[in-house]
Amino acid sequence: MTFRSASIRRPQPRCRRLSLNNISFLVMGICLGFMASSFLSTLSTQTIRRIEQTQNCIQQSPPTKTTDPSTRWNTIHVFYGNTTHLNQVTQLPAASLLTKQWFSQVQQDELVSRLLRGKRNGYFVDLASNDAVRISNTFALETHHGWNGLCLEANSVYWAGLAYRPGCTIIAAVVGKQMMEEVRFRFPHRAAPKGGIVNQKFDNTVQTGEDQLRFTVTLAHILEYFRAPTVMDYLSLDVEGAESFVMSTFPFDRYRFNLLTIERPDDELCSLLDRHGYKLLKKLRSWGETIWAHEAILADLDLSALDMDTEHYAYRDI
Repeated sequence: MTFRSASIRRPQPRCRRLSLNNISFLVMGICLGFMASSFLSTLSTQTIRRIEQTQNCIQQSPPTKTTDPSTRWNTIHVFYGNTTHLNQVTQLPAASLLTKQWFSQVQQDELVSRLLRGKRNGYFVDLASNDAVRISNTFALETHHGWNGLCLEANSVYWAGLAYRPGCTIIAAVVGKQMMEEVRFRFPHRAAPKGGIVNQKFDNTVQTGEDQLRFTVTLAHILEYFRAPTVMDYLSLDVEGAESFVMSTFPFDRYRFNLLTIERPDDELCSLLDRHGYKLLKKLRSWGETIWAHEAILADLDLSALDMDTEHYAYRDI
């Protein structure tokens, strides 16, 4: 039996805090105890324990990641039991869950695994995740190779499926270039998967769906808040034309991704990646899917994996 947590806004603190009234009564009790020369007898065992718990809470609570109290995360705990019913919450036919080894659209997951020589227990960031299984770049890495990481997905349509992935921390947030920027976000119907921030420069201008106002959060803030490692194995970046927008303010000096797959990076993003030590390994498809590696990892990669014929790979659900 298993519970999952889907992070929506700031999690509630785990430690119980004393109210102002309790603190006031406590101070009064201490003063009276001194006056009566019976300090120890004034404090009950329960009160002493509450003091100790409060001290422990102060010492153990993680630092607040935002200075603005109106900027919050919250948590939904999802009880999913086990993965028996995963087939009911994915767009992939149930039979394929048992037969398919790789699930990406153009072999991104297999290529990442081969480049990293079948690495186990790696760390990924999936932005945006979309369906939990179908055309997922991280499901196979998690399921067959023991990886874990962050699945960033603003569309609630996909949260139920992602909750069935035990190695995936679900981040329900709209990622942008700065904190708390109010944007229009398109939540598409299932038949029109291109959701995302609405902008004439992005890829979702002709799609149907409902536009709603949302506040953005930066990728750096998410990595810090959820305590991601400073060096991560893989970033899958596909945000429907907003890739450059999302990465334009990213602190490359603080975080590194060994491998990245990016859909249609524009010249601005390519230049940004090049300046921070990332090298284009291959264009996987003529329509623009690419894979990049940081120069620090190049010598350790199995570059023979780049011989895979991703251009002519035909994805099938079954």
